[in-house]
Amino acid sequence: MNFDNLTIGEVITLEDMCGVSLSQIEDSKSDGRVLRALVYIVAKRDGREMSVAEIDALPVSETDEILAPLMGETRPM
Repeated sequence: MNFDNLTIGEVITLEDMCGVSLSQIEDSKSDGRVLRALVYIVAKRDGREMSVAEIDALPVSETDEILAPLMGETRPM
């Protein structure tokens, strides 16, 4: 994942939601807290604010499309 495009505020949100610093977050979706935080940030950036409860109810398979911008991919139209 490419975290270079996150704003400082988004990095802080990511760290706050995960309880770890950005340097401790590896390039994987293995940690549910990291996945939740990234979905929250990217959805908010796209004008689609989601509650933590809504994100927690998402199947992991649906997060790929939401997180495409962090993966350097374009979303299907």
